[in-house]
Amino acid sequence: MKIAIYPTEKIFQKWPDSYWGELTDKLLKLKHRVFILSDDNPHEKNDEILSDCDLYIGAPGQYYDLAKEKGIQVIGLLGATKKGEGVVSTTACAGCLDIMENVVDCNWQDDLCMLEITPNDVLEAICG
Repeated sequence: MKIAIYPTEKIFQKWPDSYWGELTDKLLKLKHRVFILSDDNPHEKNDEILSDCDLYIGAPGQYYDLAKEKGIQVIGLLGATKKGEGVVSTTACAGCLDIMENVVDCNWQDDLCMLEITPNDVLEAICG
């Protein structure tokens, strides 16, 4: 399977770099092909990469929405929001963006909702 991942720095809560590395290593060992969408690429380049993939993994946002529009399966990392398809954090604070107004940073300063979603959780979502 061709999988696009989007480890962006431009979101409210981010998944740890170590988790992205672990997930990528595990996907490659399972013989999947992994393509990275980068904030450094022009949007058109990321669109081209995504169009050739079977699955998108990343936080909800522009490429999550684009993948859905293209009919590509999505696995969202759902921590600060619970709206979407993917792996949903079970922490008490998860979904803060859905219920609080004008949130600009994690109230607890630890991004716990994203830390709680592990690479194994994402693999389980892929493999069922």
